[in-house]
Amino acid sequence: MDKCPPKEHKFDEKEFEEILTKIPGTLEYFEFHKLYLYSKFWGNFYTIAKYGFEKLGIGAEKLFGKEEADLAQNHADKCFSACYQLKNYLENPW
Repeated sequence: MDKCPPKEHKFDEKEFEEILTKIPGTLEYFEFHKLYLYSKFWGNFYTIAKYGFEKLGIGAEKLFGKEEADLAQNHADKCFSACYQLKNYLENPW
């Protein structure tokens, strides 16, 4: 029998704490602590955005619109940019 992937996706705070201590000071301006907040914030919405409120019969399309999508995109862009810069820094330190 196939096992379904979990509906919830969480980033462990202890893991983040370990990673945060390794962020070079030259990259602090990316505010990784704020990016972690975004991760937790959107992690709480992930399941609802995908499945809605199943027990109540309310689909995600009735809960999320352009405003929420724009905010999610803005936060995702910041996370991607910071991760991309961190990856580049780790491969080629300044």
